[in-house]
Amino acid sequence: MRIGIYARVSTQKQAEKGVSIEDQIRRGIEFCTKNNYSYEIFKDEGISGNLPIQDRPALLRLFEKFFLKDKELNGLFVTEFDRLTRNPKESITIRELLVENSIQLFELSAPINLKDPTQDLLMGIKGLLGSFERKKTIVRIKRALETSALQGKALGGPIINYGYKKDNRKMIIVEPKEAEVVKIIYKMCLEGNGTKLIASYLNTNGIPTKRMNLGGMKMKVKNKEQTNFIWRDSVIYNVLTNPIYKGERHFKEHIIPCEAIIEKNVFDAVQITLKNRKHFKNTTNKYFYLLKGLIFCAKCGSRFYGRKRADLSDNQYICSSQRYSKDYCGSRGINITKLDEWIWESVLSLPEDFKLALQKRFDNLQIMGRNLAIKALLEEKEELEDEAVKLIKLFSNSRTGNRFTKKRLEEIEIKTTNCEDKILKLERQNIKSEQEEEILNFLIKTIKPFNKLIISEEEKQTVVRALIEKIQINWNKDELMHQIKIIYKFDLFSEILLTKDITINYKKSGYSVRAKDFNEVIKIELRSPSSRITPLSPKTKDFFILPIKPDS
Repeated sequence: MRIGIYARVSTQKQAEKGVSIEDQIRRGIEFCTKNNYSYEIFKDEGISGNLPIQDRPALLRLFEKFFLKDKELNGLFVTEFDRLTRNPKESITIRELLVENSIQLFELSAPINLKDPTQDLLMGIKGLLGSFERKKTIVRIKRALETSALQGKALGGPIINYGYKKDNRKMIIVEPKEAEVVKIIYKMCLEGNGTKLIASYLNTNGIPTKRMNLGGMKMKVKNKEQTNFIWRDSVIYNVLTNPIYKGERHFKEHIIPCEAIIEKNVFDAVQITLKNRKHFKNTTNKYFYLLKGLIFCAKCGSRFYGRKRADLSDNQYICSSQRYSKDYCGSRGINITKLDEWIWESVLSLPEDFKLALQKRFDNLQIMGRNLAIKALLEEKEELEDEAVKLIKLFSNSRTGNRFTKKRLEEIEIKTTNCEDKILKLERQNIKSEQEEEILNFLIKTIKPFNKLIISEEEKQTVVRALIEKIQINWNKDELMHQIKIIYKFDLFSEILLTKDITINYKKSGYSVRAKDFNEVIKIELRSPSSRITPLSPKTKDFFILPIKPDS
């Protein structure tokens, strides 16, 4: 008899527990030598027993020999049947194939008669138990991993997210030197640099990757061992989009808090930058458009795009819904040259506009009006609280009317909360925010020098994109006017929401319309406080800079 000895392990742990490939093969050879059987060895290393036959090279070759016309093998040796498979359905198929081809199965030194219904049933039960045990093990491993993750521990091997490391308890903590590199990556992204440029900068300056910091650990890349690892744009993108850097580790449906490297408002700003960047890509267009990717239609939400002709017979930003006649929203295009001028002038006048808006907000009459409103709300709140105290005393020792009392107390609670919210909002409007002062100083220092400089259109575009979040354009057909709203980026970094409204009125001139007059109003609002928004600290202000330095 010629025996096929089959051995398989899927993990190193199995080898350590005494079921290594070598141990299985040794037992098979001893069995064949003792019984004067010739043999051939087949082994699958690092392969799961749950995979089908066709995905296990050695097992597939073994079964091919069973099916040959002259049948090179007529026996099969395994230390345990689950070496062949851990899948119950696959187990049935294998047993049927062995019976049909008259292959004698040996498990250790005992022959198994698969034609005997009792032994076949026992093998089936054994396979089911093996499968059940495997599934239990997987569940236990997953639970252990989930528990470790929820405790803040790092999973896996030595390679964890760049900027972090494990302490002696396997807890994730910040690695200071790498954390500084992460901040550089985020800063460069907000300055307008793409992922390839950031990767190139890090490589040029000899900043090591995580693997290089760990000693250049070996890794197979396209079947070749590699020990030198450089920064790549895909790695930079992962750093820029992983919420761990704002203090949130995501594990399945859980969000586990950890030490943040990047402030949340900066992380969110980068996500918006990455999302919008595809609209700012240079294309094969032969014309330059200063406001490309920034203009949106107020009616349908579509983007405006630039359309020019050499003879200037066409020179407009138009709503992209015009491309499809069925979806056209009716918005009229706007002259490119004029809109570019208006927006650039609006940027240059930001410091003065911002200063005037602040003065208007803190007009004495408005402050007096808000104080009177606060006083009335405080009185209303006090009356509601008195009523609540009386109701509680009246019915504390009686069950009668409790249902109605509870309902009224709930109403009082809602009204009291509304009063508190209104008071807080009014009080905040009467407080001159430190953020507003910082933004004003920033605008004066950064933008004023541009009035004296001659800069290129590309440099203007960089400034505009750094300051403006979006521009909304609405066409009022009845009034013959364009209404333009400029929304600035300050609200990404602070509690300030700054907008400028520009109205252009037109008059008919034959079949065309021409701009008649121009009016603009700047508005400044202080938003409600949010956990994701913090005052502009020196760290945050470092991120909020323009890529072009006017004093250089």
